[in-house]
Amino acid sequence: MNKDLKNKQEKGITLIALVVTIVVLLILAGVSISLVLNNNGVISKAKDAKNQYAEAQTNEEKHFNEVSDWIDTKVGETTGGGTGNSTTKIDGVPIPEGYYYVGGTKAKGLVISDAEADNEKYKGQENVGKDLAGNQWVWVPVETPSSLYTTVDAGVKLSGNTGVKTTKYTNSAIISRITRGLPGSTREREPDLVLGGSGTSYDYANYATAGFSSLANMAETMVSEYEEMIKSLEKYKGFYIGRYELSANGEKTGATQTNVNWYTLYKNCTTLASGSKVKTRMIWGLQWDATCNWLASSGFSITNSSTWGNCSDNEATGHGSKQNTGFSESWKANNIYDFAGNCWEITQEAIGEGDRADRGGYYGDRGSSSPVFDRVSYNNNNINSFIGSRPTLYLIPWDIEAMSSKEELKTSMTEGKQKEGYVTTYSEWNTLCGKFWVVPIEFYMKIRKASECIYFAIHLLVFYVYKEIH
Repeated sequence: MNKDLKNKQEKGITLIALVVTIVVLLILAGVSISLVLNNNGVISKAKDAKNQYAEAQTNEEKHFNEVSDWIDTKVGETTGGGTGNSTTKIDGVPIPEGYYYVGGTKAKGLVISDAEADNEKYKGQENVGKDLAGNQWVWVPVETPSSLYTTVDAGVKLSGNTGVKTTKYTNSAIISRITRGLPGSTREREPDLVLGGSGTSYDYANYATAGFSSLANMAETMVSEYEEMIKSLEKYKGFYIGRYELSANGEKTGATQTNVNWYTLYKNCTTLASGSKVKTRMIWGLQWDATCNWLASSGFSITNSSTWGNCSDNEATGHGSKQNTGFSESWKANNIYDFAGNCWEITQEAIGEGDRADRGGYYGDRGSSSPVFDRVSYNNNNINSFIGSRPTLYLIPWDIEAMSSKEELKTSMTEGKQKEGYVTTYSEWNTLCGKFWVVPIEFYMKIRKASECIYFAIHLLVFYVYKEIH
């Protein structure tokens, strides 16, 4: 009897214990869920932390840009001409080291030259003459560079088997009726290689003529320089375009370079830089479109260039036949000569398997049917008496941009953007500090590495202090 009662009591106790355990577990589960899901829960805190990090990152970028702008204001702005040995600004336009302000305005075509004899020759005048000694360039303002290109973090593979990817490529429809596709396709696109069809391999066979050591080197260089050009656009809000078609004299009036293939024209466009802070390269399709938009905003028709280009339906003396670039003042727009007509100008934009894009029309076409925005494909390996090109000049953005990214700085220093194995510690600080230093890159990088370690250690210490306090 007592034994049975005892068993029942033990079972009862066990059942009660089970119920209590379940209730406790449910309470704990509820508390846990509440801790995770409520407004002050783990997930909410995690979201807050993420948002705070993103906000901090945005603020950091904002502050850096403010500092950069301040430096530009304190160091770069002048009201006079370029000195030839420092980057200055005139009318908001950067005048690179090694170049001189000639004349013109940002709105109507600011002209620079690499010859000191041209310094301020047309100061205060919108219209700049061509009686100049040096290679000449005209500033093309681009207020919203982000509208010209697309960024893909994962990258897009170029044509060929190099495996090279680009994270940026030119947008479709920057101007009406000019569309583009992705690198690696057979559409109009940039940057990309062209490999040829019908058993002929153009870039494979001709990369050395263009100045590259291999096809992979060509692909890597085109991508890096395209992205560098974009960075320069974003920083300076514009680029310089050659004032003339590429001539036998460089960027001066003279006979337009023709009867050579794309690879030779590309190479020749790379040889015109004066100083280490700029690069000259064959014009991209993106830059051509941006120039068209700027000229259109100044009143030049880009859908009918018969009134301002050397074409068959123009009325100026010499029209309808090939002339030296710079031949006629009638064929000048915002101080740029022969952008419309005279010779087709081949670009870096790829089309199909073996072609590049020609732009601008030529003397034998009607400006009304083949206007300045027009685009046709031309075989990379062919030569013709009316196919030329036009270089552009952009400021290398690494000197200040590298301050925002240690990896960019390291990359810049390994890509030969410094001179003879030395780096100038930011010359922008010269005016502020009274001096700057030129030091061996290896030594500079050791200092950078040490400072990075100290920087990391300080942040780690702050983190642990913060953790203990909170």
